Amino acid sequence: MIRFLLVILCFSISSTIIGQRTSMNDYSYVVVPMDFEFTNKSDQFKLNSMTKFYLDKAGFNTYFSNETPNADRCEGLYANVEKLQSFMMTKLQLVLTDCEGKEVYRSLEGKTKVKEYESGYQDALRKAMSGLNSLRIKQKKVIPTTKNELKENSVAHIPVKAVAKTLKTDNTTVDNALPEARFTSYSLDGNNFLLRKTEDGYSLYKESNTSSDGLLLIGKISIIGENAKYIEESGVVSEISFDAKGNMMVKNDNTIFTYKVEN
Repeated sequence: MIRFLLVILCFSISSTIIGQRTSMNDYSYVVVPMDFEFTNKSDQFKLNSMTKFYLDKAGFNTYFSNETPNADRCEGLYANVEKLQSFMMTKLQLVLTDCEGKEVYRSLEGKTKVKEYESGYQDALRKAMSGLNSLRIKQKKVIPTTKNELKENSVAHIPVKAVAKTLKTDNTTVDNALPEARFTSYSLDGNNFLLRKTEDGYSLYKESNTSSDGLLLIGKISIIGENAKYIEESGVVSEISFDAKGNMMVKNDNTIFTYKVEN
C-alpha cells in the first residue's frame, strides 16, 4: 500500500513539474493593452505601439488586446508598463504577467531626466526595453483553440487579419488582402518596419536610432475608393499591393520591394 502511494505521489510531482512553465519561451504570445494606467488615451505618446514593436523585435509573438489570437488565454503573457514614483525624473518599467496575474518578468527601470512629456516617456520606455534582446526569446507557435465558442474572458481574434478587397492602380487591377489589424510588423533587408492603420489609409514607420521614439515615419498609404498609392515622405509616389499572406509590395519604376509580414 505504501509503495502504491509513493508511486502515485511521484507521478503527481512529475506531472506538476511538466505542467509548469519555466521560460517565457513556453508561452505562445504576449498581449499589449491599448492604453496604460498612467496615460489618458489609447496609444498616447505611441507608448503602446513602441511596447509592441520592441517585444516583437525581441522574439515575442505580440498582439494588441483587440487583435489577440483565438487561443487559450493561459498560453499568453500580458504586458503592462508601470510608471514609478520619482521626483526628479521619469521612470518606467515593463511587467509581464500570466493569465492568473502572477508576475513572470520585470524589466530594468527606464530612467530619464527629459522634461517634455512625449520625449521623456519615450526615452524612459526605450531604456526599460533595452534588456529584452538579451533574453533570447523565441516563443512557440500560437495554437488556435478548437472550440467554436471561447469561454468568457478568453481572447478572441486572429493575429494578422486581412480583408479581401480589389484595388486599382494606374494601369492594372490587383487583388489585395489589406491588413485589418491596427498595427502590423514587417521586415525588409534586415530592417524592421511598423505599419499603422489610420482613418484614411496606413502610415509606415522604420526602426531608427536617430528618432526620439525609435520609429521614423517614412511614408503613407492612401486609399481613396478603389485606388491605393504609397507616398514616401520625400514625395515619391509608388504602387502598393498586398498578397494573401499579408506581405506588402511597393513598386517603384521597375523595382518591387517586398516587405515580409512578421507573424
